Amino acid sequence: MCSHTFLTQLDSIAANCDYADYVAKHVTYPPRGPLPLPGDSSEFDPACDIWDIAINAATLLNPYFDVYKILVTVSTSTPLISTVV
Repeated sequence: MCSHTFLTQLDSIAANCDYADYVAKHVTYPPRGPLPLPGDSSEFDPACDIWDIAINAATLLNPYFDVYKILVTVSTSTPLISTVV
């Protein structure tokens, strides 16, 4: 369940950070040298951080989202906040 706006945002980041053709350009044999970081920097570019965007979106849809157990969901009858008695 992804919105068109969210997918457009991911496509935009992929284009700006060169994700779209990164593998074709840089993952070759024999290697041309060290793999460059995405974007236009020798340092990590926070604008190219798709991982956190995807994790945050998944957590909005499923508060119990776990990257190691992606099929775990919460039922609609389970309270999100429980009280300790």
